[in-house]
Amino acid sequence: MVLENKKENNMFLHEAAFFISVFILFGMVFYLCKISWIAVLFLFVFVFSSLFIYGFIFNRDKILKISFLSFFILTGFFYAFWFEGKKEKMLVLPDFREVFVFKVVVSSEPIAAEKYQAMRAQLIPPYSGEILIYTDPFLEVRQGDVLKVEGKVEKREKKEPLAFFPKIEVLEKGSGGVSAKLFYFKSRTIDFFYKTIQQKEAALLSGLVFGDKEGFASEFKDNLAKSGTTHIVALSGFNITILVSAIALIFGYFFSRRLTFFLTVFAIVIFTIMVGAEASITRAALMGFIAILAPLVGRIYSVRNAIVLSALVMAVFNPEVLLSVGFQLSFLSLIGIVYLVPTIKKVFSLEERKTFLNWRENLLTTFSAQMMVAPLGLYYFGRLSIFSLAANMLILEAVPYAMAFGGILGVFGFFGDWLIFAGKTFGWFAFVVLKYQVIIIDFFANSFQWSAFNMEKGKISLFFIAGYYLIVAIIINRYKTRRFSDKNF
Repeated sequence: MVLENKKENNMFLHEAAFFISVFILFGMVFYLCKISWIAVLFLFVFVFSSLFIYGFIFNRDKILKISFLSFFILTGFFYAFWFEGKKEKMLVLPDFREVFVFKVVVSSEPIAAEKYQAMRAQLIPPYSGEILIYTDPFLEVRQGDVLKVEGKVEKREKKEPLAFFPKIEVLEKGSGGVSAKLFYFKSRTIDFFYKTIQQKEAALLSGLVFGDKEGFASEFKDNLAKSGTTHIVALSGFNITILVSAIALIFGYFFSRRLTFFLTVFAIVIFTIMVGAEASITRAALMGFIAILAPLVGRIYSVRNAIVLSALVMAVFNPEVLLSVGFQLSFLSLIGIVYLVPTIKKVFSLEERKTFLNWRENLLTTFSAQMMVAPLGLYYFGRLSIFSLAANMLILEAVPYAMAFGGILGVFGFFGDWLIFAGKTFGWFAFVVLKYQVIIIDFFANSFQWSAFNMEKGKISLFFIAGYYLIVAIIINRYKTRRFSDKNF
């Protein structure tokens, strides 16, 4: 009896964690969407009353308890309100319309593009806060450098102020701490890729391993977009899954389970910092942490809870991330993989079996992810590639091998150019895998241009998008299976 009560309490805590996170996230979204606090208060009263009355009439204790958790809608709303006020108070700048001189410390590794490079910078007193700077792509700047900046700063709603191509003078070269050293290691490793593999394939490997796109030619970027394979160089949960699995396997062979856990978490943190902690990688890293923590503390690992808790952790540090395109697409594609794949298997009675190049599983994974992001993708980008399913089906199975070769080449690169011969020898095997992927990308981009569906950005109806996701949710609920201990985080 005691064990049953304990089990029931644990399951309710599991459910409570989910609903608290969801209610807080909804509250934050309501604030970010400029919904008045009075409307949110009425919404809370409606949700609370509906759940409470339903639970009371039908004698559902669980629903009654959840009704009280709806209070967290208000918690999320007022937290976002407090966070925005705190952020505005931290930003101290003169009149945005005037040219002025100020000093900054570069707080992120600059991201280079063909015609510019972008970096975040922390203002130095008498000013304070963080701004985004766009500048000359050939200016040599690293994280930790102190800069003298002269120009106008543009104030932007819901985003950090922007300094667009101001005059910049590097006053001091800084060490930048641990993150700068990690960026330096990443840069050295990428340089080693280019020394041991041909340029186009080295650029693709840099994208697969580090999410680095600096070496991509304009034509290759277009081909990735046309073939619907841009996501493979976006460092999503797929890449982190490969990384965590490999690291845990290696450490698990030599160390105890507990030590393996701490070493794997340390490796995840280091890698996340090194690649820039974008929305998709942060989400995947947090879910990876929860996945390996759950068995260690004797708790059930629920993908559902891991998804919402990861979103909540990211939103606590910056609620505005909830409106980020990358954040939304990252989580929706994950939801598609976790919930649509088993639903499709149930609907069509597909049994688990091995196929050549694992084509069926890759097809299901890609199709499910694309089904979830398609409406938002059309809304934000106005493009949908129909034949991307076939391209991804052929490419995805090769990604783990390419990343593995990249990891080994990275180890060679750590020891410097004196291992360049060994790197070139081993790099030949990496080149074969990467060349195969490049051929597939170029083929689908150039042979099926007619298959891309295009429309004007932002023209798709928000009511259509909401209806689409409601129908998908109903279908998933109709065929749902409780998914614990899932490896697809």
